[in-house]
Amino acid sequence: MGLEIGKHFSNDCSIVYVRQQRSKKGHKIEKFPKTDAGTRDIDLYPDLAVLMKEYIGSRKNGFLFETSGGLPMSPRNIMRDSLHPILKGMGRESAGFHTFRRFRESILQMSEARTLLIDYWMGHANGEMSGRYGKQLLDNVQWRKECAAKVALGFALPTNKQQPMIDKSGQVLPVEEQDAVAV
Repeated sequence: MGLEIGKHFSNDCSIVYVRQQRSKKGHKIEKFPKTDAGTRDIDLYPDLAVLMKEYIGSRKNGFLFETSGGLPMSPRNIMRDSLHPILKGMGRESAGFHTFRRFRESILQMSEARTLLIDYWMGHANGEMSGRYGKQLLDNVQWRKECAAKVALGFALPTNKQQPMIDKSGQVLPVEEQDAVAV
C-alpha cells in the first residue's frame, strides 16, 4: 500500500523496490520497513511486469493504489469493498492481505527457486548458513529475473486486454470479478 510510482518500480516495472511501508494506523508512510530484511527488490514475473506497466500507464507519481485525494488506499476498505465480496462469491471464507503473502510463499516454496532468493523476495531475515554464503547471488539481477520468470505467478492472468482489471483506485471491476473466479 506504500508503493509510489516513479520511486519504487524499475522503468520496465520488472522490479519493485520496497523501501517504505504504509503505517498500521492512518494514511501515513513509514520511511523504512519494520526490519532490515523488509528493504528488498522484488523481481516480477515478466507478464505481471507488463500488466503493471499498463496499469501505471502515463502516471509519473502518486501511489500505485491511491484514493481520489492522493492518499494510500486503506487495506480495510479494499477488503470490505473488493476482497471479501470476491471471496464470498467464490464460496471462500473472508481473509486478509496476509493470505496473498502466504499463497506467494507456498508457490515459491514449490518452485525451483533457492531458499536464499525466496527469503529475499519475501523479506525474511535469513539465518541459514547457506544464505550467508550465497548472499552475493542477490546482486546478480539477470539471475534473479530468470528465477522470477521460472517461478511464474501460480495463477493465470486475464487475457482480455480490452477492459482493465481494476480501476485507478484499486477497485476490481465487476466483469473481471467473474473472470477471476473462473480462473
